Amino acid sequence: YLNLTGRFSQDLGSKKMIALNKAFDTLHQRFAIAHEIGHYVMHETNRIDADWEHAYAMTQDDEEGIEGEANRFAAILLMEKRSFIDEFEKLSKNPDNETSDIIESLSLKFGAPQSAVRRRIDELELKNA
Repeated sequence: YLNLTGRFSQDLGSKKMIALNKAFDTLHQRFAIAHEIGHYVMHETNRIDADWEHAYAMTQDDEEGIEGEANRFAAILLMEKRSFIDEFEKLSKNPDNETSDIIESLSLKFGAPQSAVRRRIDELELKNA
């Protein structure tokens, strides 16, 4: 996100703005927005809501620090645990579904990039039946 000052922030009524790269597809833009909201909620306000507190404890991916925390926040926001597990299990019951089919379906259902879906599957330790 951008921290704005001066006239521009006065015109917008805020000092905060999220700018998106138009080269990103919609799924990556959604994840980027959720990621930046994560920075705001977890880092800018100097508080952590109880619902997001566990994002700090998750260290499954290689990203550490505030960027990893914001990515995990985005994953939690876009792919709520219970709904994600239920959909994963439903898709896994179909023997015709390959792992790539499941990831693609989850990506479209939850509006998240496939890379984020793979990471969420790993974090939740889900296995394809």
